[in-house]
Amino acid sequence: MWLLFAALTVVFWGSSETIFKKSCKADEHSVAHLLAYNGIFFGIIGFIYMLIVYRGFNFDYMNVLRYLPIASVFILSMWSYYHAMKAVKISIVSPIVNTSCLVTVLLSIFILREHPSAMNIVAIALIILSLIMLSINKTPEDDIEKIKIKPKWSIYIFGLVFAFGYFILDGVASFLDAWTLEGWLHPDDILISHSIISFAVAIGCYIYLKLKDKSYKIQLDKPKLMGSALETAGEFTYIYALATGFASIVSPFVASYSVVTIILSRIFLKEKLKARQYIWAAAALVGVIMLSIE
Repeated sequence: MWLLFAALTVVFWGSSETIFKKSCKADEHSVAHLLAYNGIFFGIIGFIYMLIVYRGFNFDYMNVLRYLPIASVFILSMWSYYHAMKAVKISIVSPIVNTSCLVTVLLSIFILREHPSAMNIVAIALIILSLIMLSINKTPEDDIEKIKIKPKWSIYIFGLVFAFGYFILDGVASFLDAWTLEGWLHPDDILISHSIISFAVAIGCYIYLKLKDKSYKIQLDKPKLMGSALETAGEFTYIYALATGFASIVSPFVASYSVVTIILSRIFLKEKLKARQYIWAAAALVGVIMLSIE
């Protein structure tokens, strides 16, 4: 069952990432805009989900406090990622951040005592290697977004620093999710708790934006709405993928959504790709297929 949930997550997050990149303009407060929009949408869906699953408000709200440290790491990782998006092309930054699955795999093997098969290990290595190679570029000036801030090189390095921050934070948070699912919390408890915390963060972002600009209003933005819907759908399928499979296998499989991002960014964002990027994207897909048939 994990395979279906993981495959859906790849499609959902690969699509949402491309949409968010298009919405993430190089203005001062674009990160807060995205966190607010995404948090409000996730919060509303989580509230509806709670009413359906628990048939009312009969939810143990202490779970919110139990999950707060993990959710905080996740939200901080997204804050880092949105900053990286502003400075570096999504087709480059996505493979960089998605090598965070390496952190999750190593922690799952050494702490959760998961034992991937030989074929799993080869597939995981191929996916991670492909993501690393996709992120390497001998001419990084081609990857710098066309922004007005000078100097561009400092902004590019700034973006890569935030991408590395996401790499560490997301890898640790994904492992903690898998650890929590071992017996602490049910997937429904995690999803609802995460949605409540994200909604609280969205309110905080709204207050911040309102203090910066009294005329600020959260307007209905179709691209952000679509991106938030896909991002939220991916949150649900990812948790259930972790709940029904091993994190050391699910994490690198889901990380391959950057291949979807690369393809979509070429089609819709007109980001130029090199021949070797297509080769490594294909290699990552081979790794995904290997994980799927094991």
